[in-house]
Amino acid sequence: MLGANVLLFVCANLLGCLSYFFLERRQRRAFLETRQSLEAKLVLEEESQEQERLLLSVLPKHVAAEIREDLGAVVTGQFKKIYMSRHENVR
Repeated sequence: MLGANVLLFVCANLLGCLSYFFLERRQRRAFLETRQSLEAKLVLEEESQEQERLLLSVLPKHVAAEIREDLGAVVTGQFKKIYMSRHENVR
């Protein structure tokens, strides 16, 4: 009877340790995936801010805003709006 109780005690503790180990491992993996996701989001935000800065360094703010709106708009025709600069011949 004592041997059966000891065996039961050891098995219960072993199962508890194994479940703790697997739970800890799963939580660690979820934490790392969340961390990678947040890091990727931060990188994308930084790149977006850099692109915005570069765009505004080349174009006036109102033109950049119009282009941004047109790029996000749903295309109703066959093509998106094409932007071309007009150069007047200066003589």
